[in-house]
Amino acid sequence: MNALDRMRAWFKREGSEVRDAWEGARDRADAELSRKEAQLNETPEEAMERIQGEIRQGEDSFDELRGRISSSGGGDGQPEPARAEPPIEPEKKD
Repeated sequence: MNALDRMRAWFKREGSEVRDAWEGARDRADAELSRKEAQLNETPEEAMERIQGEIRQGEDSFDELRGRISSSGGGDGQPEPARAEPPIEPEKKD
């Protein structure tokens, strides 16, 4: 009976983990659906403001990343020139 009790406990633990994961996924999907519904109900002016805000956030993230790269000694902010790879020579068959 001891092995059976351990198996039951294991199934209960695993079941609760699966249930928690399912609830988390459901909550994220509900939030995403609510966000999409709100976007569908926006006026054109509201949609423009939202899109412009998203663009500003993207630009801010890009500027922050550029600053982190330059402050870490990653160069002067200019991309490195592309380097040509040496050609691969075919193997000689005897």
